[in-house]
Amino acid sequence: MFLAVFSGADTIEGIHDYTVYKVNFLKELLGEKFTPPSYSTFWWQLTRMNPEAFAEAFVRWTLDCHVGKLEGKQLSLDGKSLRRALDANGKCNTHIVHAWVCEDGLLIGQKKTSEKSNEITAIPALLSQLDIQGAVVSIDAAGCQKNIAETIRKLGGHYFLAVKNNQPKLYSEIVTLFEAARKADFEYVLNCDMYERIEKKSGRIEKRTVTIISDPSEISVAHEWKDLETLVEVIYETTSSRGKTTKETRYFIASVIRSAQQMGGYARKHWGLESMHWTLDVTFREDESRANVLHGAINLGTLRRACISLVKSDPGLKRLGFAKARRQAMWGMDDVLIKKVIDSLFGVKSL
Repeated sequence: MFLAVFSGADTIEGIHDYTVYKVNFLKELLGEKFTPPSYSTFWWQLTRMNPEAFAEAFVRWTLDCHVGKLEGKQLSLDGKSLRRALDANGKCNTHIVHAWVCEDGLLIGQKKTSEKSNEITAIPALLSQLDIQGAVVSIDAAGCQKNIAETIRKLGGHYFLAVKNNQPKLYSEIVTLFEAARKADFEYVLNCDMYERIEKKSGRIEKRTVTIISDPSEISVAHEWKDLETLVEVIYETTSSRGKTTKETRYFIASVIRSAQQMGGYARKHWGLESMHWTLDVTFREDESRANVLHGAINLGTLRRACISLVKSDPGLKRLGFAKARRQAMWGMDDVLIKKVIDSLFGVKSL
């Protein structure tokens, strides 16, 4: 199933077709007695297989073979809905929360929820399955919850949480503090740091200004957030080739004290998880998948995510790029690339 999905199969039917078309190669790989399983066999396996156990095995493989300890690394959490995996009432009922190691570009955990709003309960459950001792956990505003911050600290990690209006008092006081400090040119602010970076990309000029205040004593609700140490403001200014400038300001809270440059790095690296979501939608066409019988959607999703992690963890495949590697596996007549994939998957020479 893994080889079929890697080679372009996006459905259960596609997985079955792959085994039929590649039967001679699979016999070479698995032995002459191999015969292609029926469509019903694949359907039963993918819809009935325990998704939690399957995802856990995938996570263990990623951690043991490619990541190791998370200490000192940044772990980003974010969710993605499988938009066409609809229930009998026509509603999307499959939402997956991902745990992504920024430095390695690898997915090391996932948790299914029935709705996006259930991320709040899924995130602590996902974190409890991982050893986050010494890691910095970044989450968008949906995960900016006191119980999540406390869970991260109890597990030995540090949090870096985006703050928006879902925490109205905290958000309002942070905005007011930075506005007042800026008017006074930060003259009376203790433990303050600032970092600015300007880049030119695709004809655009991007300016990023990061300001931190490592003294949350002015925030009346600071004591409600476990071990809160730093308030962060990131201002993004983008000037197009036509001279039009747009500006966006984001705010974060953190349980660590770092330089403004490092805090800006946390904010920027968090959105690297979006590249994985983009690959799932564009390369795998995940949002078009209608598989939703029993556990079919989540188990197919785990196979796709395992394919991405394998490419990200293998230097040769990573240089090739995921879309190109998948096309070569799909079109290749000598199956050389697939043999390389098997070598990377098991860590041994397959043939």
